Amino acid sequence: MIIRCNACGFVNGAADEETAYCPNCGAPYAADEGATVMAGPPPARGNSYGGYTPYPTQAPEYMPTPPPFSTSPTPYPYGDKTAFGPPPPPPKRKGGLGPFVGGMLVMLGLVVLALCGLAAYAAAKAHNNGDTTLAQTGSGTSPTTNTGKNATTSLPAFLHYSDPQGQFTINYPVTWHYQAASNPGFSGTLTTFTPADTTAKAFDVAVTPVFLTTTSLEKIIAGNNGTNIVQTEKPVTVTYNGIHWRKVAANFTASDGATYHAVELVWHHAPGTYLIVFYAPLGQFDATWNAVFLPMTQSFTAA
Repeated sequence: MIIRCNACGFVNGAADEETAYCPNCGAPYAADEGATVMAGPPPARGNSYGGYTPYPTQAPEYMPTPPPFSTSPTPYPYGDKTAFGPPPPPPKRKGGLGPFVGGMLVMLGLVVLALCGLAAYAAAKAHNNGDTTLAQTGSGTSPTTNTGKNATTSLPAFLHYSDPQGQFTINYPVTWHYQAASNPGFSGTLTTFTPADTTAKAFDVAVTPVFLTTTSLEKIIAGNNGTNIVQTEKPVTVTYNGIHWRKVAANFTASDGATYHAVELVWHHAPGTYLIVFYAPLGQFDATWNAVFLPMTQSFTAA
């Protein structure tokens, strides 16, 4: 049978003659509730279960209490900083010798920096006005000065050489030595300058009455068992120590299998030709040029 509860209106369709309490609210059924009723739409149910008291069908609207520290919708530190009031004053610095000592250290540092700057300026000025490189001669040692901004003291010490026949003079590194070649391949003289510990680098000076050209470089390399000769610089005119030379350069493979770079300088000076050839391993040529070959060429003078 079907019983409707007078207390909560719950329609119990599973009730029988022995059902005495409403399964929804727990209220006892009245005497006249035993009649069968027609089930209509049940009333709205609260959030309840079994015999527990249901929640109210409509909860009161929640009204959050505004925060007491700010009227900004976003709290500090991203909102209104002034809502907290003015920041506390910074702590007072204690007295004593601390500030005085710190100030003295700063002043001392500035004085040291100023002295270093003056020393650097004086050194740069002295460098630009010229420096000294040791030059050794047969009669002893004496300093000579290289003037100009490009002067440097990083170059090795040089010795002065005068050709026994009076044909030329040149400076060469103190760690190198020289010797006269008896068979230069043409008439004239040939003087070879090489490091004392190797022949992988050389600076040769030849003087001959024969009219030579820059094509002589390939013949000289081939005559010394060089192969795979490749010209790397076409003939150009360069000037060293007031002398106008014709210059040509090439790479070649030496008998030891390494690649070398060679340069030839030719100067026609009556009654013949001055010929300079210098070479070094390809990977060492630039450094050797700056330290040795260029200073030697610039020091060359003819009779």
